[in-house]
Amino acid sequence: MRLNKLIYAAAAALVCSSTLVSCGEDFLYEEDITKHTNLYYDTPEGIDGLINGCYFGMRLVYQYNDGFILLDSGTDEYTCGNNGSGEGFDSYEPKMNTLPKGEIVFNKAWALINDANILLDKIPTVCSGQSDQEQKLGEAYFFRAYGYYMLCQLWGGQPLKLDPPSGIQTYFVRNSEEETWAQVISDFEQAYKRLPQDAPALGKFHKTAAAHFLAKSHLFRASERCAGWNSKYLNDDLNSVIRYGKEVIASHPLAADFSDLWAYTGCDDASENNPEIVLSIQFGNDATTYDRFGNQAHIEYMTVYQNLGGMSRDIPGDREFDHYRSTEYLSSVYDRVNDSRFWKSFITVHLCNNPKTAPRWSAEAVNGGFAPAGAVADASRFQTSDVAVKYIVNSPGDNRYERADASYAGGEADVLKNGVMQPEHVFVNFFKGQSQTWNDWNNPTGNHRNQMPRGIASCKHRDGFRRNIADQIGTRNGIIARSAEDYLMVAEAYVRQGNYSQALDYVNPLRQRAAYKEGEDRSFHIDGGISYKNNANCQGLEVVSYADFNTYYESNNDMAQTTASSLNQMLLTVDNALTNAQDKQIIDALGITAEKDKWICFILNERSRELNAEQLRWCDLSRTLTLGKRWARFNLSATRVGNNFNEGTHNYRPFPQNFIDNLTNEDGSALDAGQKSQWQNPGY
Repeated sequence: MRLNKLIYAAAAALVCSSTLVSCGEDFLYEEDITKHTNLYYDTPEGIDGLINGCYFGMRLVYQYNDGFILLDSGTDEYTCGNNGSGEGFDSYEPKMNTLPKGEIVFNKAWALINDANILLDKIPTVCSGQSDQEQKLGEAYFFRAYGYYMLCQLWGGQPLKLDPPSGIQTYFVRNSEEETWAQVISDFEQAYKRLPQDAPALGKFHKTAAAHFLAKSHLFRASERCAGWNSKYLNDDLNSVIRYGKEVIASHPLAADFSDLWAYTGCDDASENNPEIVLSIQFGNDATTYDRFGNQAHIEYMTVYQNLGGMSRDIPGDREFDHYRSTEYLSSVYDRVNDSRFWKSFITVHLCNNPKTAPRWSAEAVNGGFAPAGAVADASRFQTSDVAVKYIVNSPGDNRYERADASYAGGEADVLKNGVMQPEHVFVNFFKGQSQTWNDWNNPTGNHRNQMPRGIASCKHRDGFRRNIADQIGTRNGIIARSAEDYLMVAEAYVRQGNYSQALDYVNPLRQRAAYKEGEDRSFHIDGGISYKNNANCQGLEVVSYADFNTYYESNNDMAQTTASSLNQMLLTVDNALTNAQDKQIIDALGITAEKDKWICFILNERSRELNAEQLRWCDLSRTLTLGKRWARFNLSATRVGNNFNEGTHNYRPFPQNFIDNLTNEDGSALDAGQKSQWQNPGY
């Protein structure tokens, strides 16, 4: 059963009351916005309300687009899209210092910490003798751990505030990153000891959810960003990653098919209850549980389709803000013939849902012999429910495609295939004669808009269950932990111990799941857009942009159709893990020579194949100190504005200036410019 959503919504107002964190305001200032006082938390009802309010506060990553900017922008996987949101964070330009992005996540993480401190102070007395007292304490420790976990990943060491708030506080002492990670791990351990083995409701904390984040926290502390001080923890940390990761794996079997995780058909469906999901943040289509923004993930990774002839925005196709555009690296890191994860992670076809605006064959194309046989001048190039837009995700050396000449073509996506103009809008990864460039701004591969490669849209968050075409409020739960990541964390721990064979024992189950099964239709596609069929707001909707197929065969050089298994091609050994075509080209592009560094690169590549668009990438690259090198090699912004990345600065995000401006000395006096500079992360 899902966490009771009516209680969840009613408790939302409690998150900001009587804490040092006010919603949308500076976190130092207390703002009592409800009718309740602190006395309310001296009652069991108040404790229950605050706990449920904290679950509501766990939505911090999904509020507007701040979380996505902080966690995915400026990486090797995604670059800034046409929307331009978070551009400074993508390019590491100096202007990122003054951008307010990140304040929502920062403030809400502190709200979670302060409310958890109230709970930890009150529960032993208020809930004494209750059968679920230990569970409630476990939840409180988890809330505080998660708040500090998010803050420390992004901003480094934090003030360790472990007592309930009392009045206005503007003086803090910043603790080190080492001290902050120690607190995160300690709090997750306390949660682990107290939480039940099984979740009492969907979205509620349980023991293996704590184990998952213990594995993540120990792995972060064992990584390169902490190398200046982590040697005394290293062996224990790696063993802890293996211990806790294996525990999660044992309790949360992988989904049978990768698509099972993304084939959302409506609230509380099988995809949201898949046993692979360790913990998800709860959303839904009940208006009483909406907050201002809802789950924004569905708008972040979509490419624009509504401005193409024959297309209109619709609910199944999603509201495409195009904040983030996938990179050439992200499409190249996959074996796109044998690895089904690529085709089950991305959208490569849109159907015509607005035939009145469909492009027409020009007389020049027909008379010049460029149009297909039978084409008639001024006739529509495609009709309702025909393919209107397709993405050809091919490789260098494919000579089938050329751009159509402007003298007989009408738009940037008019393409010749083997000399014949295609009726659809076609976006091609590599045209005839183009080579792998990775991030060449002046000569981007494929079609381009506003001088940027088109990119392909992630399907992992598509939401056809929303109320209307313009609705930003998504209905899907946000997955923040699934056991597939535990496989990869255990594998990485073994790599760091030099045990590459055992590492592959935990990579290969994911690759086995990713292999095409015997008899599987490789051209089939399903994602959350399909939920429109169960959406009351789409009743009677027959003409949609959603397509249940992909461009697999055409993208793969018009290969012959097959239903054979690709398992043998997907499984790796120590001898070929670093020499397969996909990983070798990336290792070579990055100039990596040390054996262990190659294996870390391989693990990061595998994390891309499995986990992209799941708000993990920036932290993964930051903790491994590979962010600068991979960004400079694979992110278009590195050539668009130049390589601004500074290793001493950009592996941390800048503290929100509003936070620093309101700090004071212990005597209440304002900080001077030098003191403010000391509070800010270096280089900002």
